[in-house]
Amino acid sequence: MSRTTGDGARAATLFWVPVTVAHAVGYAAGLAMLWRRRHEQPIKNMRPWLLFVCNACLCLHAMSLCLVSSLAGQPAMKALVPILVMFSLQNAVFDSFTMFATSLYVAYRRTHTQALLADDATADEDKFDRRMARIRKLSWMLSPQGIGSFMAVSFLSMASLTAVYAFIACPDLITSSFLDAYVPVESFLRITCLYFTKIVVQCVFVALLSIRLRVIVDKFGVKAILRTVAITALVGGVLYAAVVDPLMNPIAPNMLYSILFIVILIDCILVRSLVIPIYQTYQPDADDIALPGEGNSAVDALERFLHSSEHRFKAFRKQLEEELRVENLLFWRDAEAYRRTFPSPDSSEKAVLIWKTYLRSGSPLEINISGNTRSVFDAIGPPTAKVRRGHSRLTVSPSSTVHTWPLHLLQRDVFRPACEQVVALMCDNALGRFQRDNPDIWDEFINETQACRFSRIDLLKASKPATTKEYSAGE
Repeated sequence: MSRTTGDGARAATLFWVPVTVAHAVGYAAGLAMLWRRRHEQPIKNMRPWLLFVCNACLCLHAMSLCLVSSLAGQPAMKALVPILVMFSLQNAVFDSFTMFATSLYVAYRRTHTQALLADDATADEDKFDRRMARIRKLSWMLSPQGIGSFMAVSFLSMASLTAVYAFIACPDLITSSFLDAYVPVESFLRITCLYFTKIVVQCVFVALLSIRLRVIVDKFGVKAILRTVAITALVGGVLYAAVVDPLMNPIAPNMLYSILFIVILIDCILVRSLVIPIYQTYQPDADDIALPGEGNSAVDALERFLHSSEHRFKAFRKQLEEELRVENLLFWRDAEAYRRTFPSPDSSEKAVLIWKTYLRSGSPLEINISGNTRSVFDAIGPPTAKVRRGHSRLTVSPSSTVHTWPLHLLQRDVFRPACEQVVALMCDNALGRFQRDNPDIWDEFINETQACRFSRIDLLKASKPATTKEYSAGE
């Protein structure tokens, strides 16, 4: 009697069907919750859509293992299709986490390049264009289109290569049942080696990348997730190859306990990459903002803090660069410089440079503002003339052309509504952590502000005229 029939196959089905249903319900609920909580801390700072893709790939891979194991006892289920599905989804898991790690470094390089572009006011046109091209390339690599293109090409390439290789080197997979191909290992091992080679290459790449990632401060736990995935996959892979697969398959070949071991490993990874981030969104926010006195808003306090000294501005900028989101602060700096020097002979040119650098759709340091605010600048027209370079420039890199700047927008406070929005965003997204990580700098600012306020109160009291009672006493 074949191994795919009889009591063993029925027992495996009775075991795996509840396991499959339980995992399907749990995975669906977890992914739905992750998507619903993607705008909460800390998930919103962890590239939520990419984190969702990584977890979805993990869940799909585990579900494919469960479904294949549930149907493995059916004689009609041949080996080739489930093997293609299982390995393709395994490939997607490694690709998604490889891109997760790569995106962290790419975001760091883009932030560094953006800061150079915004700071280097004397860059020539060629250097500016090179930096613009580099920022566009890095931005595309971070976009869903760029990451999705890489994963789609990898998925289709490996699936096609596996299918061709199976027809040439493992034709028995086309006619054999899954258990007859999986349990003896010989045919299954050939396909495994194909994917194992690619995984080794990716692991070497990620290992080299981790050296670069050491310069990035892990503010939101992304590196901790990647570390957990790497350690779990490494230890689990060694245990699977050395202990679980050789021991469990001969004992109960129909039950596929070795596949259950892989599913449990995936569940362990999901606890760190899915469950814990969701749980953290329900924790009370420890980054409460301390304000200098009553009646002060966080936006006003942050702007006064940034204006108060260059040292404090640089400290806050360093915080945002570590969090890979410095464009809002650089826009506020340049818009305030424009406001401070307005009017000047080159006010129109400065306004255009700010627009091209921060406000235009697809600009190198595009900021996050409302559609209504952005629509104010939609009237800016096509290029008209070359920029004339000068030495007294705003701290925005020049471009080779200028656009027609509408006269009704040539005002001192034209960028003020956008400034208020980005300062509010910085208060919500970064100020609390800055106070927590730099208490000395913020406490110094609060004490200085309160001392000035008390000095003004004392001055006002001293300047008040004497009361009637005091005059009477003097008489």
